[in-house]
Amino acid sequence: HEMVFDLMFELGGTEEQLNFPVVYGSAKNNWMGEDWQKPTENIDYLLDTILEYIPAPERLEGTPQLLITSLDYSNYTGRIAIGRVHRGTITEGMNITIAHRDGTMEKTKIKELQTFEGMGRQKATAVSSGDICAVIGLEKFEIGDTITDFENPEPLPTIAIDEPTMSMLFAINDSPFFGKEGKFCTSRQRLEKELQKDLALRVEQGADTDRWIVSGRGVLHLSVLVETMRREGYELQVGQPQVIYHEIDGVRHEPIEELMINVPEEFASKMIDMVTRRKGEMVKMESAGDRVNLEFDMPSRGIIGLNNLVLTLSAGEAIIAHRFLEFQPWKGDIERRQNGSIIAMETGNAFAYALNNLQ
Repeated sequence: HEMVFDLMFELGGTEEQLNFPVVYGSAKNNWMGEDWQKPTENIDYLLDTILEYIPAPERLEGTPQLLITSLDYSNYTGRIAIGRVHRGTITEGMNITIAHRDGTMEKTKIKELQTFEGMGRQKATAVSSGDICAVIGLEKFEIGDTITDFENPEPLPTIAIDEPTMSMLFAINDSPFFGKEGKFCTSRQRLEKELQKDLALRVEQGADTDRWIVSGRGVLHLSVLVETMRREGYELQVGQPQVIYHEIDGVRHEPIEELMINVPEEFASKMIDMVTRRKGEMVKMESAGDRVNLEFDMPSRGIIGLNNLVLTLSAGEAIIAHRFLEFQPWKGDIERRQNGSIIAMETGNAFAYALNNLQ
């Protein structure tokens, strides 16, 4: 409790925030209670505390409004719109208007509504302000469109969809490990399915018929796709992430990201040195107790592999976040690691003696 209090104080917590309620418990043993020495039989105390201290959301009455913020796809029902009801109530079989991003209006009808429960969804007859739901039966819609009243449509402010900033080569597995890890060896159909629900993804045919260039919003976006496909049983080979360059007025431009690092004061100089070596430019430095907030403008290619390095140099203390900012003129070459790579040609345990001789 004292360590949490000290952390909140170092992060600049107000007096109200420092006077926080405390719930003790064990996720492993499935209990939450008021006293850490007296385990309870369930997590009711946590839920009661949430109801007591967190204000209930305000329900907005009026004509229905729902901003589509995510997509899903089903082989049976096609594309599915997902979003939170901002205002009013939406019912199954209701006539509605879709206000598209480009300002056009389309009259249509909702066939089915579903709400989320646990890892799945269940059918619902009506959803109201504050509910997150899936809407089935709509045909033409994209992220940023608004589901609104049939007679008097009032669109909500749309949301921007970032352009892809990185690409990776996806190829059929033709390595010596072919067929040993997964049950699906061709991933083209899976990538086409992903395009139905991920508007920021791009898939282009590569030099050969069994190669595809997959573009996304960054390393995390692409790595989540790779890991999801791996868990679903797909075998594939992937290339190194490559930054997408734009030619603007005859000048080569690259994606720049806003990088924020929160780190203990003694590690700040290491962070600054490492980021500037990767062509990052510091734009802000603020002290918050014993920690420092650092803000940089950083080329996307410099962020590849940065996370592990930051955690290593800060002994695991750093908090790192980044987001796309804009395209700027190319910043020049970034020095690369001196080490090479050893590629395995057969399965088995890797021993230090053998690796030492190989390198």
